[in-house]
Amino acid sequence: IGCPAVDIVFTRRGSVVPVADPIPYQSLTWGRVVDDISSCEADLALSCGLPADLRPGRHEVSVYRDGSRVWVGPLLDITASGGSTRVIAKDRLWWSTVRLLRADHISTGAPIDAGTLFGQILTDAYTSDNSCGFTWTTPPCGISVERDWPAHNRQVAYEALADLAAAAVDFTVIDGSLRADGVQITAPAIPSVTNSEFTDVPDLSLTVDTFQNHAAVVGQAAAAVQPYNAEESDPVIATDNYVEVIGDAHNYPSISDFGLIERRYDRGEISDNGSAAAAAQSYLDHAINGVVNFSGTLLPAFPIGITQMIPGAQFDADITADSGLHVIGRFRIQSFTETLTGGEATSNITAIPVGTLNITIR
Repeated sequence: IGCPAVDIVFTRRGSVVPVADPIPYQSLTWGRVVDDISSCEADLALSCGLPADLRPGRHEVSVYRDGSRVWVGPLLDITASGGSTRVIAKDRLWWSTVRLLRADHISTGAPIDAGTLFGQILTDAYTSDNSCGFTWTTPPCGISVERDWPAHNRQVAYEALADLAAAAVDFTVIDGSLRADGVQITAPAIPSVTNSEFTDVPDLSLTVDTFQNHAAVVGQAAAAVQPYNAEESDPVIATDNYVEVIGDAHNYPSISDFGLIERRYDRGEISDNGSAAAAAQSYLDHAINGVVNFSGTLLPAFPIGITQMIPGAQFDADITADSGLHVIGRFRIQSFTETLTGGEATSNITAIPVGTLNITIR
């Protein structure tokens, strides 16, 4: 996006003061992602000139784009080889992968909003040590859940966060701060795209999962309610927290066209029908799709600033792949990655559909 001046600097954990001048690099890749921990990797042009006390955990990597910090996180690995040094860092949410829950988080019989619980898990994980200065915003998402995570189980904090993300919460980390929303991030839409916005023809692919019937998707969340009063004719069976879709061609005409797909899901307990309906709509939006994979490299002239490139943001697309696959519809960004090599920047996005797509093969 644009032709940015990008620097990589090292700081002490939680500080904004560089411990050395920006280090020249041969290549640098950083990014943002939905429901995961983002990374930064760089091949530095020097194997010497780095601070003598540079250590994983003690120091952080910061990426500055046109003078503004866009990424920060703990340095995890330094490997010197020949005339270069490779460094790998993760965003500040990484610390939750090495923190155990110290408090009881038990809501069995007393449902709690998933967004609220998400914030409580973060508080638990970082209260004992937040020297990195990690911040988060986790408003209620409108979906109530029940969880049983007593402190004596030594639950890894990130595992709890991932569980809630699978059930009800979307999150992303932008420059050292986590933002969470309901089942879908509510970021402003970005401009629509066609083939002309990409350096090469975007990659599109179809899989057998592409055409799973949407009625069964609604059933996934509804059946997660415990207990769930299913009609005998309802093509969903709930066992504990698991849901099995067992529809047939009589119930869902699309199955007779594309074939039956059966799966088992563990969404955790969703405590009431209203919450189940909200989650079901999200699963429906994510799963009624025609293209499972969509990725492409945007032209530098694409009319968007880096502050708008938020994972979860939606956009309209009208794309034709080399294979002749033509797709029109709405997508949401799953990840954004910027790579800089030889002074040139390339920006890649991956996306998944939101809602039904118009698919043809030319």
